[in-house]
Amino acid sequence: MPPRAGATGAVAAFALAGWWYARNLLTTGTLSGMLESVALPSATPGAQLHQAARVPWLATIDSILFSHLWLGAWSTLTVRSWMYHLFYLLIALAAIGVAFRLSSPGIRILAGFLAVFWLGQLYHANLLSMVWGIATSLGCYLNAVVATEVILCVAGLRALTPRGGRRFVAPAGVALFALFDLYTLQMVALPYYAGFTAHRPGGAVAAFHPAGVSMAEFLARLGAFKAPLLSQPVLAGFVDSCTQWPR
Repeated sequence: MPPRAGATGAVAAFALAGWWYARNLLTTGTLSGMLESVALPSATPGAQLHQAARVPWLATIDSILFSHLWLGAWSTLTVRSWMYHLFYLLIALAAIGVAFRLSSPGIRILAGFLAVFWLGQLYHANLLSMVWGIATSLGCYLNAVVATEVILCVAGLRALTPRGGRRFVAPAGVALFALFDLYTLQMVALPYYAGFTAHRPGGAVAAFHPAGVSMAEFLARLGAFKAPLLSQPVLAGFVDSCTQWPR
């Protein structure tokens, strides 16, 4: 990257976010303004490094990726572990492929950009461990760099794919994520919020069986306590696979 372009980027970043960091310093005495930073205003870099050596990082990264892929918002809904592990495998393969593509300036810039976000995520996890004694951080923070992740993932997987199959990598990835999104929305989230499933004593959510549910009742439950604008016909339009269900 030319020096002038780097300087322009730094000035633009400061213009966009500088006021926010300045406000945090004035109001909380910390740059981030996070609750955990405010709770430990005197934590030295040495103390944070000491804590970092005690954090179970594999479990922490697993938790971050888990919640980044899909956690069902604040209901902490989840899907089968093998679904997450399938995406973990693809992420690992993409990372290997990206390592072979680091000679490309564009890939290096994107990889560095993503690495900075991951450092922030791990910094937050370290603070959570110091304050609350938990090994986690919310992976939804990484949603800000989803576009970067997609580009790197496709580039990495293409680097490991034979030349003849490279054109199928991006469509296959889109299809996989679309299926995952449709499944989590229509088979997990909507049935849960409609009251057809619930958390078991151990925390897991019971499986949803659409064959035993009336679509009219399903839509009526979803529309309860909502504005009249969200009528049953409108909700039926959102549930795009409803025609496959028994009436």
